[in-house]
Amino acid sequence: MYMETGYESMITDVTVTENTVRISGEFKGSGSFSVVEVPPYMDLLLLEEPLSEFFPETDSFTIETDRYVRLQDGTSSSGDGIVYDRLLSRWAIVRRTDSGGFGILSSARYADAVPVLRHPEQVPLRNKKGIGGIFPNSFTSDFDELDLGSATLNMFVTQFAYLSDGPGRIAHEYGGKTYWFDENFIKENLDNLLLEAGRRKMSVAAILLVQPASSSVDRDLGDLLMPDGCTSGTLTMPDMSSPEA
Repeated sequence: MYMETGYESMITDVTVTENTVRISGEFKGSGSFSVVEVPPYMDLLLLEEPLSEFFPETDSFTIETDRYVRLQDGTSSSGDGIVYDRLLSRWAIVRRTDSGGFGILSSARYADAVPVLRHPEQVPLRNKKGIGGIFPNSFTSDFDELDLGSATLNMFVTQFAYLSDGPGRIAHEYGGKTYWFDENFIKENLDNLLLEAGRRKMSVAAILLVQPASSSVDRDLGDLLMPDGCTSGTLTMPDMSSPEA
């Protein structure tokens, strides 16, 4: 029903700057309303308590809030200490129901504009011939024989990512947390292959893939990313129902 409903009220613009998020919209109707923030780990249709809620004083409104927020106890049962980037949030107009829930009054909207952090050199598509699933082997010279313009790379993050430090691992901080990655795996299985493609001006798209916990190099990371009810298989959709995931 949500996807098929045409709402009169709407969020018209969500602009993200370096330090703020600005949400604009229009409420059409009578009575009270609010604007709620729905992060990826919450379900808009089953919303019990949003990450944040704002109460505009006029029907046509613009709200500005901090881009980053530290999740504290009470916001999430297990998200204490995570610095959350509101770039990832959806915003919607709602009304509180008599039962304490939320009635949806607008479609949810993600960010329309995001600051550019880097300006990598454009890789023009030399031709429309491409190949899927490249991997390190002794046949990279086939890139030349096939005259490839593009390729896809299956990137199994659970083959080289860890939640804890260890020998040969490099650290990366995100959201106030530190994660570790197998430096040798990245160099031998990703960097060298991408360098070979780069020398040939190939455009490469990485496909992020998640394996079940039993196949992950870090079982704790695998358990975090594996959805409830998944017991086997080669790949799994990542569980996005918690701030940590």
